[in-house]
Amino acid sequence: MDRRRAASHPWPKLPAKDVSAGPFYLIWQYPERSHVSNEQWPYMLEKLTVMQSPELRWPQLKVNAPLPAGAPARRGEEVFVAQCIPCHRLNGGGASEIGPDLRQPMAATDYMTEAGLRALVRDPKSVRTWPQQQMPAFPPTILPDTDLNALIAYLKQIASQRSR
Repeated sequence: MDRRRAASHPWPKLPAKDVSAGPFYLIWQYPERSHVSNEQWPYMLEKLTVMQSPELRWPQLKVNAPLPAGAPARRGEEVFVAQCIPCHRLNGGGASEIGPDLRQPMAATDYMTEAGLRALVRDPKSVRTWPQQQMPAFPPTILPDTDLNALIAYLKQIASQRSR
């Protein structure tokens, strides 16, 4: 559509919003099948760039190859990539500068108890607060207990692996 036509026929505004979804709107018909939770839905996407997967870009995120396929830490790796890597690095792997690296200089599982980690993930402000705190809470509706268990198993597994 040329610019003149676009100006005369703008995309309709989203319900209860002052912006449109045009020219593209991504709709997840079955989000439960794709394991894409609502906090991962894009909003006002301006650019889309194809990149290598986090595991290829940062091999230090991978659990040891001999770990059995059904090991909780394998699921925890997926949870970390989906939920944590947008804000955290792990052993230098990742590109975010928002939250701390969860393995350097010391692994989070070395100085926090499992109960402390659970409380921090579920409600960060219940554990500690600081100015400009940005970590959101991850209630069971966003991060089910099975995924939290897997995430903690993953962090423990990564902490036990040698630095690569």
